Amino acid sequence: MPVVYPLAICYLLGLVAASRWSWNPAVSACCAVAGAALLLSAPGRRGRAFLAGLCLAGFFCAALAFHLDARIYEAIPMRRHIEQSQAAGRRLCAVRGVARTAPLVQDGRARFDLQAQSVRSPSGEWRPMPGRLRVVMPAGAPAPRVGDILQLEGSLSDLDRLDPDVAAGLRRRHVAGFLFPHPAAPFERLGEAPVFFLFRLGETLRMRIGAVYSTRLGEPYAAVMGRMAFGQAWRTPRELYDAFRRAGTVHVLVVSGLHVSVLLGAFLWIAVLWKNNPWISLAVLAPGLLVFFAMTGGGPSVTRAVIMGLVFLAALAAGREYHALPSLCWAGLFMSCADPHAPFQAGTQMSFLACLGIMLGYPRLAPLIPSGWPRAARWVARTLLVSLCAQIPLYPVVAWHFHKVSLVSIVSNVAAVPLAMAALVSGFALGVLGALWGGFAVVLAPVVKGLLWLLIGAVRLFAAMPFSDIVTARPSLPEIALYAAAACGAVMAADAWLKGRDRTLTGWMLCACAGGVALAWSFAFRTPPQHARVTFFEVGQGDSALIEAPCGRGRAPVRVLVDGGGGPGEDAGPDAFDPGERVIAQALFRRGIARLDAVIATHPEEDHLDGLLWSLEHLRVDRMVDLGFDPGSAGYARMRRAVESRRIPYTLAREGLVLRAGGCLLLEFLHPPHEFIALAERNPNEVSTVFKMRFADKSVLFAGDIEDWAEEMLVQKAGNALRSDALKIPHHGSATSSSAAFLDAVSPGVAVISAGRGNMYGHPHPAVIERLERRGVRVLRTNRHGDIELILPRRGPVRARTQ
Repeated sequence: MPVVYPLAICYLLGLVAASRWSWNPAVSACCAVAGAALLLSAPGRRGRAFLAGLCLAGFFCAALAFHLDARIYEAIPMRRHIEQSQAAGRRLCAVRGVARTAPLVQDGRARFDLQAQSVRSPSGEWRPMPGRLRVVMPAGAPAPRVGDILQLEGSLSDLDRLDPDVAAGLRRRHVAGFLFPHPAAPFERLGEAPVFFLFRLGETLRMRIGAVYSTRLGEPYAAVMGRMAFGQAWRTPRELYDAFRRAGTVHVLVVSGLHVSVLLGAFLWIAVLWKNNPWISLAVLAPGLLVFFAMTGGGPSVTRAVIMGLVFLAALAAGREYHALPSLCWAGLFMSCADPHAPFQAGTQMSFLACLGIMLGYPRLAPLIPSGWPRAARWVARTLLVSLCAQIPLYPVVAWHFHKVSLVSIVSNVAAVPLAMAALVSGFALGVLGALWGGFAVVLAPVVKGLLWLLIGAVRLFAAMPFSDIVTARPSLPEIALYAAAACGAVMAADAWLKGRDRTLTGWMLCACAGGVALAWSFAFRTPPQHARVTFFEVGQGDSALIEAPCGRGRAPVRVLVDGGGGPGEDAGPDAFDPGERVIAQALFRRGIARLDAVIATHPEEDHLDGLLWSLEHLRVDRMVDLGFDPGSAGYARMRRAVESRRIPYTLAREGLVLRAGGCLLLEFLHPPHEFIALAERNPNEVSTVFKMRFADKSVLFAGDIEDWAEEMLVQKAGNALRSDALKIPHHGSATSSSAAFLDAVSPGVAVISAGRGNMYGHPHPAVIERLERRGVRVLRTNRHGDIELILPRRGPVRARTQ
């Protein structure tokens, strides 16, 4: 067994352990040294002592690297400088540094990473201040090139106001904060750093080849060809990218082993001109792979593929047999040592698992294809088998990270992959030769365009099929383990059957069946919540809450989503922050929720409505409750289209409406009366929906965005019916709401205020906080506490937990 197998496994386990538990790095260092000593003292460097030392050293070296990486980020000087500047109220700053990455244009703004070197102090002198910043250029401003030494002036911002997942991704890259340059003078170029020569060369080649694509192919073919050739360094229209994702063929738009193997195969075929001299191939193709890496801008999949390609060329030159699995393990070790967070990224996991599935599954299942079939039928069967082996390991990972799977992907790749390979080879020939002489482009452009037309047509066909975009709940880790056991058992059982090993066949079949049955049981009988709970999500300057209530043994729990915060709007780009997709959907999937008993929009304004659109368009919703007042916004029109197209039962929210959900949850609507709807155009807040949730003897009052006039009407009409254990404070705690009479009528023990961090409205108003505290009410705020969870047991008081 190659040494790299246990080393790679133990190193990965060390990273996983360090990500979940924290201990003193000195302990890891001592254990790693002990493992290394045991490793070196083993006789002949083999045997159990050698293996134990190898595993011990690998495990604790990984843990040490992970913990040190976290401490290095905490000690970044630029990060502390941003915190001190914000505490002192100073945001404007002048920074000098080097552009580390090629700019990516999103929504007309160029974004790139700057390796900061110094900042200008208030006295005018430059002080050393190393750190990495994400620079967001003004709209329409020119973008620098990678390696440029720049001086920028603008405002600094930390990562705390970002979506938590986005902020975590930036922290893994050691990004200390954001820099927004001044529109009048975005940057001044001071020179270029020679260390970035390779990436500058790659950027130059990418721009020249991209110009050929744009001129000769046109849209959308240039966008697809550019994305296939250069990966994330090239932008693709959102509609087209979504079609590839739904068809399960998005991997052809990500530079990976497929692209590198196609290019290596093409160039090695040309190597016949060199009489197959492996040293010439290594001398020419190794630099070519590095330039290709620079052209794509890097990334987990292309890094893994380039490392494996270099190992292949080195084995070819040394006259040794190439083994793909050890090469894959070495690539994983190299990437994990360079970046301890790499194994936790979706791109890394998908790239390695797809390769692992093909390497382990295809050789065992290929004999199932009869040799007597016609050549064309065997080719189709083998392509289908390769697609199956690559896709099967990816389903739980895709469900975990993206909460969607495409069941047509196994078939769609049979058509898409050969077309993509042909388009990739001919497209690179078009780009390289066309940049040298336009005559080549005249000949090759129609061929490339025809292949891309077939590829896009096939992708759109499969994307429109049923089961192409299935929304799934996030699987638990035990469920992923059961899935892996069932898949491995099925493959090994087929291998044992082909080799005539009856006893082994029986064992692997039992393993596969047991894993499959346990997995199905797990999905069918997930543990329901023991108590009712209401979760108020941090969605910025907006409202959103999820109600969950158990309805007894054998009955599904009730889930009601109330508001969704503000969405990105019609004019925002594809990467804009949508709380419906980035906050609410993630929370639902983490809890295994793919169906909602009801969705309630208390208010037609965007800070309540727009974040609901994702749920209405992607989840199963049994009922939509809304005021029925159309403010003429694009978000409301989209909501109505989703309700009508998906045939969701629609109910108007009016005083006196009572909804019973699952026999365990009661929703009593107290406002607005029918005659108040005419007032919506004058002040929409006054007709906001107010309802009371009852579970057992507990209650929570949702007061929407009502203000003092509506509060007075409610106190007069409802009186003691307003009394509740908890209150969602109306209108984000504005000065025009939460009057003394209203708070006295509700008399809550807990009050939740949903407001954005650093919002421009000053919510919540200090007078509202004072009135609540004077009455002994516990005040919780999403702009301070993050997500807030109220637990409503059948017996005992209401409890509150914060993020």
